[in-house]
Amino acid sequence: MSLGTLINIVSTESDESSEDVLTCLNKIIDEFGTNPFNDDDIKKEVSNVGVLLCEKLYSEGLLQVSFSYSCNDLDEETESLSHNCKYCGELLHESIQYHDVTRTYKFSRITYNEILKYNSILKENKYFMPELYRNYDNLVNEIDSVVPFLGSGISMPFNLPNWEGLLRGLEEFLSEEFHKKYYNELISEGSYFEAFDLLLDKSVNISNEDQLKDEIVQVISQANMNIADDEHNISDLIKLNSHYYISTNYDLIFEHYLTSEDGYNTPVCMDEIGNLRNMSTTGNKVIHLHGHINRKSSMVVTKKDYSKLYSKKGILVQLAAILGNKSLLFIGFSFKDKFFNDIYDTLVNILKTHHYLVLFNPSLQEIRELNKKNIKVIGLRVNDGDYIDAIRTLINFVVRENN
Repeated sequence: MSLGTLINIVSTESDESSEDVLTCLNKIIDEFGTNPFNDDDIKKEVSNVGVLLCEKLYSEGLLQVSFSYSCNDLDEETESLSHNCKYCGELLHESIQYHDVTRTYKFSRITYNEILKYNSILKENKYFMPELYRNYDNLVNEIDSVVPFLGSGISMPFNLPNWEGLLRGLEEFLSEEFHKKYYNELISEGSYFEAFDLLLDKSVNISNEDQLKDEIVQVISQANMNIADDEHNISDLIKLNSHYYISTNYDLIFEHYLTSEDGYNTPVCMDEIGNLRNMSTTGNKVIHLHGHINRKSSMVVTKKDYSKLYSKKGILVQLAAILGNKSLLFIGFSFKDKFFNDIYDTLVNILKTHHYLVLFNPSLQEIRELNKKNIKVIGLRVNDGDYIDAIRTLINFVVRENN
């Protein structure tokens, strides 16, 4: 009997939905893993339907069961109640009223992994777009030569704004309504650097780049690092075990998690790349294209900064040398904004390969247009706003299929 059929049977007999039964099974797996547990544990930590579920799993050979009993204050264990009591000699199942019997369950490692895989396939069917299966498979096959490129969407779970949110939060520094209107029009069309330039030109509070960077640093410094692992995707991305991660983010959240994984990780800016040709041996894994808050002078915040940075042919050549012929996996970006398009057009000139872009609910027209630019869309269907779980499902798929 398949696990899906078993869940449906328990659903019918318990009058619980199949989704609730699956949730119950996952609670048991999360709570106990391959450790032993008993009926009281299930009732206390899960629900009464969990007892029925375990009985069905046992009957199908998916759950190991042993029994412990007491007889005259003496304790013993047995694999079956059809055995005789060690002390009084009575058949246990016929004299159960005279023996205090406790049933103990345990998942084998094989069954445990089967349940995890079953859950993974359900989630993949939920989030993956059938018309893009070839792209998912290609990503798996090429993952060893793919470099994750992280946008602001990755940092948003830590209570940080994306580029648009950051700019809209600075609108208060414009006093004239017509300036605010034009400012928001620039933001809406994705002209982020032009919006920063307008802020510098028209604000009475922010009159130079240093003051603008101070305001940005103040916002980014408010990142909430006290969130659970299931509320973000940083730990998932680390599972890809990439030699490098590239980011346009100013924050140092990724380094924070890498430090606990691999030891000290110094953030690297574009102008430092030339001294780090052997980055893989130095522990430096994250390249901040537009600087970071611990080195304010490195932060790219205006169109002038952007043009100056990418006009340095030597820096781009060094970046190309490190990346070689690798493809990029863009996560946390929207290809609809001008900012991303500018970055992509710049990088694609030095990286003559195809690239991957994770998008939520892309239309077929968007997929076709991006494919013309050598961008393979990794589309994820998200109907309930569960973006983090969708990305986690994708990464787990890539890791599992690559092993």
